[in-house]
Amino acid sequence: MKWSRRGSRPVQLASIGVTSSLLALAGVGVSAASPSIVEYPTEAGVVPYSVAVSHSPFAPGAVFVTDAAGGTLQERSAEDGSFSKIDLDPAAKPHGVAVDGDSVWVAGFGNSTLYRVKLANGSRTVDRFDLHQVPDSDLNDPNLALKPQGVLVSKDHSRVWVTLSGVDRVVALDATADKLDAAAVTDTVVTGTPDTQSVPANLAEGPDGRIWVSEQAEAHHGVAAITPRADDVEHYALPGSNALVFGIAATEDAILATAWGTDMVYEVGTDGQVGESPVKLPAGSRPRAIAVGQDSTGGSSSAWVLNEGSAGTAPNLARIDLRSHAVVDTVPLPTATGDPYSLTVDSATSTFWGTEFGGKQLFSFSHQDVLADQLTITAGDGGWALPGNTFAPKLAVTASANGKPVADVDVTFTVNGTAASFTDGASNTETVVATTDAHGVATVSEDLVANVGIPTTTTFQVTASAAPASPVAFTETVGVAATNFEATSPTSAYGHHGQVFTRSPEAKVTSGATALPDTPVTFTVAKSGVSFVPGPGATATTATVRTDADGVAHAPAVLAGDAEGTATIEASTPAYPGKKLAYTYTVTPPVATLTLDGSGNGNLAPGELGTATTTALDATGRPVVGERITAVLDNAPSGVIMGGGDPSGTLTLTTDGQGQIHWGAKGDGSDTWKVGETVSIGTQFRVVFHTADADGATASFAVTVNITRH
Repeated sequence: MKWSRRGSRPVQLASIGVTSSLLALAGVGVSAASPSIVEYPTEAGVVPYSVAVSHSPFAPGAVFVTDAAGGTLQERSAEDGSFSKIDLDPAAKPHGVAVDGDSVWVAGFGNSTLYRVKLANGSRTVDRFDLHQVPDSDLNDPNLALKPQGVLVSKDHSRVWVTLSGVDRVVALDATADKLDAAAVTDTVVTGTPDTQSVPANLAEGPDGRIWVSEQAEAHHGVAAITPRADDVEHYALPGSNALVFGIAATEDAILATAWGTDMVYEVGTDGQVGESPVKLPAGSRPRAIAVGQDSTGGSSSAWVLNEGSAGTAPNLARIDLRSHAVVDTVPLPTATGDPYSLTVDSATSTFWGTEFGGKQLFSFSHQDVLADQLTITAGDGGWALPGNTFAPKLAVTASANGKPVADVDVTFTVNGTAASFTDGASNTETVVATTDAHGVATVSEDLVANVGIPTTTTFQVTASAAPASPVAFTETVGVAATNFEATSPTSAYGHHGQVFTRSPEAKVTSGATALPDTPVTFTVAKSGVSFVPGPGATATTATVRTDADGVAHAPAVLAGDAEGTATIEASTPAYPGKKLAYTYTVTPPVATLTLDGSGNGNLAPGELGTATTTALDATGRPVVGERITAVLDNAPSGVIMGGGDPSGTLTLTTDGQGQIHWGAKGDGSDTWKVGETVSIGTQFRVVFHTADADGATASFAVTVNITRH
């Protein structure tokens, strides 16, 4: 065991004046508001000592408080704030508490017992570890008051550390142990010497992986650092004959310790060197506890110190800027006689929780002392409204700093131009202010209304600003009322299971003969069976798109479902309220067989049109309606033309209600093939028919050009 006393001359900084506090009600997010500490009275007779916050799914957000006067652990529900008790033992007088996953560890100061409360499945089962059974002959006397005080679970969740303040020991147990035996005890460290008491109290795991301990012995004021599994401890004395070290906490690169008797906060490096610039608190502060919070700018930390106070100095919280080692904020506790004792921080929510021993209550506040460095549009961008109408949804932004939401930030929203204004129902204005909530979201309470008298489609911007973050701009549009809203694509289509239909719905919006661009049209799957291919502004069932320069809105691609049947897609636009367009999309099975009737006209004379009938059938022999069948000329000379002269030599038609296509039925050549007058007698070629599927059904027949005209 090593013993070293390393110190340096304290440099007492002048107390810096109180600034506006950066506190808020307990909750998610961060704050830049006035001081606000919330107190929660505990049940009658309970003396709150230490506090810890749970993130177990079996007790989410619950706050666990030890009752130093009795034998219970108090649990405060995050849902309704009610307290319930978990019975330990009447003589437990629990002090320290730590939560790790689904376990709550409690130090039974009064009966030398370490407790584990299991939260899984809501059981609250209590395991007891009699610390007299630690394999150390100096501890085995059952009448010896070990006085377990501080509890800490290692960052790797493998060990539970507990200080035995009555016998100058710190022990560590395997966190998974079910009983206390030699195998369960991983460390037993003696912190005192025959000549010098240590009185180990509270614990923190340092950035160097060592376990740091505050020491409260009157003859020795300092901290100790324990190397796990090495039975190695080093002591570092703090200046002052009445330091009485209570609080201890770790930063990213050092240890902070509060000296109750000298009103100082010391920084101890991992090399054991005491910093040359300790923080001097106001006289009579008597610091009890310390907790480190995370600033949002640059990832730097600040620390809150819980001060007991004395005659002439009320109990308070002091915030230390760890970059300048200065007190930058001091906030009185609401209850002047509360006798504050412990403080912890829930890093997941930036919420600090503390206990008031004498006031028999808890308190909480949230803190991050930064302004927003980024604004992000949350709702309302890309709005559209007719003159005199309200834009929806209401405008909202999220303020954040270093990626975390910032509460209580005032965001100014300003309308640029004369196309719209904000109104509260009584008056209009171009500028309003909204304050971010606990989730960092600022939502404008006033309505944004398009001004009357805007003759043409007009786009304008609303700017949201909150320095030092860069402003963001919403783009909004005042539209024009339509006089016509019509479909410009076929209102019925057919497709196979799992395939994309060849054409999506289209709709045109006009006012008289004038196309209305930038007008929203919403396409909705009103009867299931198909879905949209998701994309910007589109879900599987709804898609809102803007019309193009020709006033036409194009819906996203439509995907056929797995079941046969007819689905309906409806289109609507706020430019023509009350009117809906309907499109039917029929899902059909794939074609299994393609039959050819008329074999079709295998002999043709120059100048004659071909005729044939194809029938598309599914695997059960039912006709397939709406199937696209393509006729292709194979090995035909240039004089044979398809579909009235298609140079590709192909023609695609769609089957009718009987699954058939009657090629050449029109008689004008637009729906079949034709042999030109110049084609030589005896020429032969084939006509091949196939479905749209790459591996679909096919049929074909040969054609011979002869001299006979039919």
